Amino acid sequence: MSKHHLISSGFIIGKVHTDFKPTEKNWGADAIGWIGEALGIMNLWHSLETTSCKAQVKNYRLKLPCPVEVLHGVLYECKKLKLVNGHITVTRMAQLLGKAAQHPIHTFQMNPNFLHFTFPEGEVELFYDALPTDEKGLPLIPKEHKVTQALTWYVMRALLMRGMKHPVISFEMADAKWEVYQVRAQNSMKQMSVAEREAFSRNWISIIPNITRGEDFYAETSDIDQDPPNNDINDFLGTTIQN
Repeated sequence: MSKHHLISSGFIIGKVHTDFKPTEKNWGADAIGWIGEALGIMNLWHSLETTSCKAQVKNYRLKLPCPVEVLHGVLYECKKLKLVNGHITVTRMAQLLGKAAQHPIHTFQMNPNFLHFTFPEGEVELFYDALPTDEKGLPLIPKEHKVTQALTWYVMRALLMRGMKHPVISFEMADAKWEVYQVRAQNSMKQMSVAEREAFSRNWISIIPNITRGEDFYAETSDIDQDPPNNDINDFLGTTIQN
């Protein structure tokens, strides 16, 4: 985990709504993508988390139910499954899966977004590294003032770039603010390597929620230390947002 504290990326959406009152409808889901794009441009990163989840195999395959960047192992019937066409770090797998024996019969293969098994159905447990998320599935971002300012201006810049009109903020103003704050954010955070940046891009794209959300989906407010939802955003997000 990064030395910096993390907050939900939904905080940025609440902040943009509170500070700028955008007139465009249903922009929240797009904003998640813009936030990831901005973090990539700024070359900022925080560590992946090691976690696990259980999922059901159907018709010999499993669509990855969560954003998996590094797969450390799979358990089936309390036994480790051998990966046929890839590589898993043996040491890390041993640390996570303990003394579980290797399954005497079944194996699995990896393809983009899917795992293929030698059994038709059943429950498996995946052990993997992924981008940390909040309880609603939104990616977490560094709780650093300069970073949140840069992300806020990048989202506003993106809204204006695609034609939204604002009575006070022009695209040129938002773009200039973004340029200033992105430099400050980079200076305040540890920079990631090229490999980490590529990993970040893959994780962020896969983590963008594809669910139906109600008015209280983005519960964060423009106060970075305040937990209760911002009631004003309920009117703005009154229509269902879908990816």
